[in-house]
Amino acid sequence: MAAHFLREADLMRSARHFFFLLLALAAPRARAGFDFAELRAEIESRGVRSIEALLPLLPEDLRAHHTLVFQSRSLQAGSGLAPRAILYGSSGRLVLSFNGDARQPGFLALETMEYDSDAGAFHFREIRFPASAEGAVEFREDVRCLHCHGAPARPIWDSYPLWPGAYGQVEQAALTGAEREQLTAFLEQQPAHPRYRFLPAEAWQARLRISAAHQYEGAARPSPNAELGTRLGQMNQDQLARTVLAAPGFADYRYALAGALNPPCSVEELLPARLRASWSAGYPAFRRAAAEADLAQQELKQFREAYGNYSHATGPRLDETETRFRYLVELGLGISTSGWTMEQEKGTFDFRGAALSGLEPLLAAPIARDDPTFNRLHADREHQEQYCAYLRRRSLALLGPRAPEPAPARKPTSNAALARCASCHTGDIAPRLPMDDPGALAHQLLSQQTARGPLIDDLIYRLSPHAGADKMPRDANLTEAERREIADYFLQLAEQERSRAAPR
Repeated sequence: MAAHFLREADLMRSARHFFFLLLALAAPRARAGFDFAELRAEIESRGVRSIEALLPLLPEDLRAHHTLVFQSRSLQAGSGLAPRAILYGSSGRLVLSFNGDARQPGFLALETMEYDSDAGAFHFREIRFPASAEGAVEFREDVRCLHCHGAPARPIWDSYPLWPGAYGQVEQAALTGAEREQLTAFLEQQPAHPRYRFLPAEAWQARLRISAAHQYEGAARPSPNAELGTRLGQMNQDQLARTVLAAPGFADYRYALAGALNPPCSVEELLPARLRASWSAGYPAFRRAAAEADLAQQELKQFREAYGNYSHATGPRLDETETRFRYLVELGLGISTSGWTMEQEKGTFDFRGAALSGLEPLLAAPIARDDPTFNRLHADREHQEQYCAYLRRRSLALLGPRAPEPAPARKPTSNAALARCASCHTGDIAPRLPMDDPGALAHQLLSQQTARGPLIDDLIYRLSPHAGADKMPRDANLTEAERREIADYFLQLAEQERSRAAPR
């Protein structure tokens, strides 16, 4: 049964990630500008003295998106009838939490986590309400959180599809009898509870109706646990991307890092010999340690399960692309990646709730701004070999001890197609190009501007199958191999000219 579940989960993984991404893009924003500063202003201007008085004043969007933790591992306790409520809104940028029993630790505190998108940093704060009418409301940075959340601080939330201790522990799975009884009892007392009554219960009523077939009634949507994981994962990725981009070595390693996040590219081919040796010597042990840590983390999650055995929903799954990217970051940039995951278990690398592939467009954006050829090849990666070949040339040029002069561009093995180009562009049919002079052509490929940018960009576009009526040559349909050979020839010429003109 476990093997069958894992095969099914693997097939659904990409579809679910894509669905969650669409959900994130389409989700409405919380009330404009509602952040910690506005939350504090609301409390102070209205003289709010308790969580019960504050909850109805919060934006409906913030209250409507929440999850419930009955087995909390934070400073704020939770139980079946008085769970820790985590409010995250449709954006997840401001997260609030509280519990519901005066005997629980943290009952008088509203814990907050806010992502500062300008600084790329998470802030953890506590708002402590007074136990009596004479006390004052306290607003303070909560440094205690950093013991678990790390430095720089990051969110902590279990990865898809299992959240031990949170109602709806397994995504799209029917609740066990004990968990169903606890959630039912909570929902029965919710309408009269001084705090929980302000939280819409529709999502939890629907959760009780999930059948053994793992389907919601009506339109399917991710659970609050999965939705929160997606929101937090996106912000965590943004913070990680900023860390990588700010590293002093990023400029030199940028093409190698882009290739490491593109599965068809070989990382070893992106590195010069001196670095390739370090990679070959260290990566196997790094990968083995990551796999062992991931398995240990999965076992810990199973140990934390409550109200039933859900071990069939988990299993070690090390992502090769994410692992090799992390090792290249450590090898090249000197940045430890041991705290990148959102799992509480330190030193584990389970990114299934927020795959590191989300970093790829964030890291590619600044490269694309400065490199039109990269921008074009990255935007249209139908021909992966061409994209990887370009990354390899640029990476080796940057990472070599002193980048050697590139070898002369090698003309295509079959010159028939290139001869068609020359027959038009060295005559009177098409604009003149020095096809018979590689040095002059290399200079012109970068210096001559067209509507699509440098001439090299225009030529590569015209060789692609997307060019339509603008294709080149007009009188022939090139094979894929011929197209790739000619495109590589032009790209090598352009790279040769770029290296020649670069300051030494």
